[in-house]
Amino acid sequence: MNTASVSDSAREFSPGLSVRGIAPPLRLREVSLYSALYLNELLYYLLERQTAYPELFDYYRQALHLLTEAGSPEPVLRQFELLLLEALGYGLDFSTDALSGLPIEPQLHYLYRAEYGFVQAPGNGSGMDRYEGRHLVAMGSGCLETADEL
Repeated sequence: MNTASVSDSAREFSPGLSVRGIAPPLRLREVSLYSALYLNELLYYLLERQTAYPELFDYYRQALHLLTEAGSPEPVLRQFELLLLEALGYGLDFSTDALSGLPIEPQLHYLYRAEYGFVQAPGNGSGMDRYEGRHLVAMGSGCLETADEL
């Protein structure tokens, strides 16, 4: 049996070779298994081949372990998605109104403008294109606990 060593900096190995001694297998079942497959798909389609992403590897490993423990996978998935966006240079600022520079207020509503970020919505109404400030604050702090925050 061929073995491959895994470099801590590159985290790469050649296809067709087995890797031993890295970690025990994870016991992923049902929703956790499908969630792990979703993470794999994100990485497969979004990352450039032959490029090392050591910080993402650590996030990925941590997310897989959390999926084996967590009751609901959604908080783990949303946090990983945000970290992935940040690592790819598409991170979002959930703490500041992009136009005024003021902190996001939990009681207000915001619109997302691709060229700026989140900006305070005019008026007090709600709508499909509006985000509650409390949800943005929760996303920014990583406290994703309720269904409407996820």
